[in-house]
Amino acid sequence: MSPNTVDSLAPAPTVSMPSSPAKKVDVTTPAGLQAVLTKTRLFAQLSDAHLALLAAVAEPIKVGKGTVVVSEGQTPQIFAILVQGELHVHQAGKHAGALHPYDSFGFGNLFADSRSPSTLLAAGAASCFLVQISRAPFQALLAREPTLALALLPALAAHVPDAVAPSVKSSTSVVAGNAATATTPTVDVQPNGLPRDAANLVVKVFDSKPYQTKLFIEQNALPGFGFKLEFLEDKLSPATVHLAKGAHAVCVFVHDSVNPEVAQALADMGIEMVAYRCAGFDTCHVPTCDKLGISVARVPGYSPNAIAEHAAALMMALNRKLVWASSRVHNGDFSLDGLVGFDMKGKTVGIIGTGKIGACLVSIMLGFGCRVICQDVYKNPALLANPQVQYVEMDTLLAQSDIISIHAPLLPETHHLINETTLAKMKRGVLIINTSRGPLVDTKALIEALKSGQVGACGLDVVEGENDYFYENCSDSVVTNDQLAHLLSFQNRVMITAHQAFLTEEALREIAGVTLKNIAEFHQGKRLKHLANSVNNVAPRAVTTAPPALTN
Repeated sequence: MSPNTVDSLAPAPTVSMPSSPAKKVDVTTPAGLQAVLTKTRLFAQLSDAHLALLAAVAEPIKVGKGTVVVSEGQTPQIFAILVQGELHVHQAGKHAGALHPYDSFGFGNLFADSRSPSTLLAAGAASCFLVQISRAPFQALLAREPTLALALLPALAAHVPDAVAPSVKSSTSVVAGNAATATTPTVDVQPNGLPRDAANLVVKVFDSKPYQTKLFIEQNALPGFGFKLEFLEDKLSPATVHLAKGAHAVCVFVHDSVNPEVAQALADMGIEMVAYRCAGFDTCHVPTCDKLGISVARVPGYSPNAIAEHAAALMMALNRKLVWASSRVHNGDFSLDGLVGFDMKGKTVGIIGTGKIGACLVSIMLGFGCRVICQDVYKNPALLANPQVQYVEMDTLLAQSDIISIHAPLLPETHHLINETTLAKMKRGVLIINTSRGPLVDTKALIEALKSGQVGACGLDVVEGENDYFYENCSDSVVTNDQLAHLLSFQNRVMITAHQAFLTEEALREIAGVTLKNIAEFHQGKRLKHLANSVNNVAPRAVTTAPPALTN
């Protein structure tokens, strides 16, 4: 990018961050530059210290409308991220696509010379803003900081030298894998209709967050994977399903919707795979997916210890009033009034649901010296064989438990499992923990039980209506969900975490690995119930046909 084609920034601009229209960032400050780099999935695996080093060699650039940023055939030595505006892509004199905010180009230019296959032209009604890194200062930085070079290996493994071939996205997606060019290349196709080369299998990852994308990029660089992952901040819904266009599969999380309307739209686009990167799939209408031939897979168990340990942490924090105690000390109040807890040893803990997570919590509670009683339709053989554990009827568990922890799946028959009737059967002052699914508990009934003292305290990692709040920063807005706001008003008697029980390094790595294995099975030709972690109720037909052509 030569001096005669761009202007230095003056005065300092502020630009909107994607999916957050009201949030501005000053790209002339180190913090602003680092924020831009954080949004670029090529650097998602980097620590804050490494991002700060990169920000020090990055510079903001303002490009006027009609400016040629890079010419076809040119050998540029820059990598750039479009922050605001639009760049048109031209090849052989013809319009071939466009770059939008947080698309990037030229990563390979930081390492070697390569001729640009495209001309990039600033378009749109206003100037474009870019953040660029030039090869010379970048390579000097790598020479000084070899740990940065090591940290960049996942990006290098997933991103072939691309000259200025742009990573083009829809909405807020960013390509992480072999760089996408503005034209559709000829792809060798398998009999099942999917690209033979995994690098050409497009997977759009909805509701992505940096702490997830970092490990997906790392795991995708391992042998057997290497898919073209496109990360989108948007949740999958009827309003956003159009962003899946061009994908062979979509990857979704707990708050993404795969209702009948979304499933039909996916099928119409030729998408035959929904990969959940979580255990729960209650947001998916499986019968519709079965009918449409859409394979749905999940991650049945990633780190049950993580969730069980979080449940135990909530118990202890509420019992010993740790959050309130810490807050008081930080405000100069060193008194102990109101902080009395109880010994866990000898208390009766009732665990509803004894799958992998419930079984892990049983082990933890036995370690505390608790009496453990359980309830589940399906008895865990290992727990049945343990003389320290007793299965009881639900009414018995409710009546005898000092602490109740819920680990049941959300099914029609378990909706509002904890309700006005079951709450009335519990010991007065019971401590309730829910790290499974919000709708297992009737929130209105829980609030009334807290007000009356029937429930002494509760720790909730999940709540009804969490979808509009959890995983987002809502600190600058009012909580309009009355039930959630009411729960928060109980202060030291209610502890709420934002569906984070799974959030450990080990669990995130396992989630990424298993999700990619599910996609790899799909790529290899397995469908529906034949996938190892399928939730479908039907098997594929004996004779299958290639899926309809993807729309471009």
